[in-house]
Amino acid sequence: MAKKYKSIEIQGWINNQTFSAWFNRLYSMALATFEWTGLPSTVDHRFLEMVLFWRGFGVYFTDEVMGQLFLPMATASQLDIYGYPILRQAVSYNYTSKFLSNEDSVLIYDNLARAPLAQTMRMYAMRLWQIDCAIDVNANAQKTPVLILCDTKERLSLENLYQQYNGNMPVIFGSKGLDPSSFTVLKTEAPFHGQELQALKRQIMEEALTYLGIEANTNDKAERLVSNEITSNMGGIESMRLNRLTSRQQAVEKINKMFGLNVEVRFNSSLQLSQLMDGGLIYPEGGEPNG
Repeated sequence: MAKKYKSIEIQGWINNQTFSAWFNRLYSMALATFEWTGLPSTVDHRFLEMVLFWRGFGVYFTDEVMGQLFLPMATASQLDIYGYPILRQAVSYNYTSKFLSNEDSVLIYDNLARAPLAQTMRMYAMRLWQIDCAIDVNANAQKTPVLILCDTKERLSLENLYQQYNGNMPVIFGSKGLDPSSFTVLKTEAPFHGQELQALKRQIMEEALTYLGIEANTNDKAERLVSNEITSNMGGIESMRLNRLTSRQQAVEKINKMFGLNVEVRFNSSLQLSQLMDGGLIYPEGGEPNG
């Protein structure tokens, strides 16, 4: 016989799944943000981005047996005058740790602040989850805006009736012994805030995408945005994109010089900010298309 789950257990499962869905969505976007070319086959670019997401940095080096690798690392010494660890310890799954230095390895940071993305994306996922929960509660309040006052001995009977009501039963059956005068039903008259909450959710999602350097247009205005509005919106996106891209490009320059490679990294998007600015997709003041 299948287990009958309580409402609180079901809601707990929904809460966990909602948070996981939002976090994994942001996590997947972060992993797909950059395109790497010229890396040797021994370097997994997905693992590279995964390490940067969770830890904020990692180390690129040559292993005598496996070849060139990028792995998580631990600081193994004091810092130099610019805050870089002089000695680094490469660690990973089923890998014997290896001590390295600034003479035979290169550090790669996710961003110029040298901070992992995971905590920030978890914060945004939490906010999005909370809004979704508020939407569910508010939507359910439209379906069942009632408060029932009753004696303790009649609670079970009324709970059974409510289950029929909550299950969209077309007809609700009660026993003859049920006295309608023994309980009171109060309407809570909960107002519907679905549109406002959806707008807030889009705003939070836009903030998260901006943090990743991804274009996001969640503006609900019916009219087309003019050039100045688009330019203003894209400023923060470009700043965060360059923040993360510059950090990788600085590491690539050192890797190519130290290991004689031709590695390149770029933002993985066919919708470039430059195309938005002068590719005919923006409407100037007056609403007429460029060109």
